[in-house]
Amino acid sequence: MIFAPRSWPSRPGFAMTTRIFPATGRSIGSPDREDFAQVERHVCGECVHEADRRRVLARVAESRRRSVGLPVGMEGPGRLLLDCGPGVLARLRSTNSENGWPRVDAIAITHFHLDHWGDLVPWVWGTMWGLGRDYEKPELWLPPDGREELAAFGTRFGTPDMFTRVFVPREYTEGEAFEAAGLELTPVRLPHYTVQTYGFRVSNSRRTLAYSGDSGPSQRLAKLAEGVDLFLCEATLERGELDGEPRGHLSAEEAVEAFEASGAQRLLLTHRPQELALDDGLEQARDGLEVEV
Repeated sequence: MIFAPRSWPSRPGFAMTTRIFPATGRSIGSPDREDFAQVERHVCGECVHEADRRRVLARVAESRRRSVGLPVGMEGPGRLLLDCGPGVLARLRSTNSENGWPRVDAIAITHFHLDHWGDLVPWVWGTMWGLGRDYEKPELWLPPDGREELAAFGTRFGTPDMFTRVFVPREYTEGEAFEAAGLELTPVRLPHYTVQTYGFRVSNSRRTLAYSGDSGPSQRLAKLAEGVDLFLCEATLERGELDGEPRGHLSAEEAVEAFEASGAQRLLLTHRPQELALDDGLEQARDGLEVEV
């Protein structure tokens, strides 16, 4: 389903309706209220039909524990999932499934922290012995050396080839665009403690969004989100000084700084515990929120 706020504060020149989310100016917006109005019914990634209009569609699956999964769709057959943390598969099965199992054409993983890839494991079991066996293998895009990482995990689980049985593993290269599920993705290296981590720019012919995954403060965030229609940026911390060294996460204030430096049109904060309050005018991703760009 596509859900849209009934009322959406915006800066001058930015129009927001319950049906279409045009990005004609820069906005840091938040709904006046928690309820959302259903405006159209589509499963994640299916085409959104409107004459002569192509749009990127982002649907956020975020738990209170900050497990991350971001389905992205465009007009056309492709369905892309950015990250696949614990609980994401169950959410997709309950809301975006065909015969009880989600059809996804490609999954792109930002890094190997469990909250960003952990549901690949039940995805494997559900495909090998459950409903997923009737579907084609999705592409699985991984950071450099990611196939070796997955093979090591599979060995620990007692099935070294478990991931290659279910997915078609591929590795991306920093700064080099690749195509997945009919969309163009460009990975940008970001700082996240000592873990190899990337954010993604995701584009079709008309719209672009940026997804930070996990990141500490960096000028590369502004490069990642330069001029995009929607910037999905993590804001895990209440205050930046609560983080360790090297840094691995952002506060909301730091995320806003990256947004303002990027020239992006709109900011949506992700990977943040629901218990942490936000200043008025900031928008936080919530489980099941669906955004049309």
